[in-house]
Amino acid sequence: MKDYVIHKSFGKVGFKNGDLIRVDLLDGFKIKNIPELKNFNFYYEIKGHVDWAFRKGKKVERKVRYVRVFNKKKNK
Repeated sequence: MKDYVIHKSFGKVGFKNGDLIRVDLLDGFKIKNIPELKNFNFYYEIKGHVDWAFRKGKKVERKVRYVRVFNKKKNK
């Protein structure tokens, strides 16, 4: 099981420039460590909230963040 869950808009495949996504971070995981977002810069649209979730029968902290992703600029 991953330490994060990415929620995209209905029908979306992959990420494009300017997409708004919801990211659930479990048990202190950092958003910068998500491999799918390595090629993107991101901007926090809404802070989201913190609550609790169960993972393998253990109660862990879940941070919900709403971010907008942008392509990284390529160096010339």
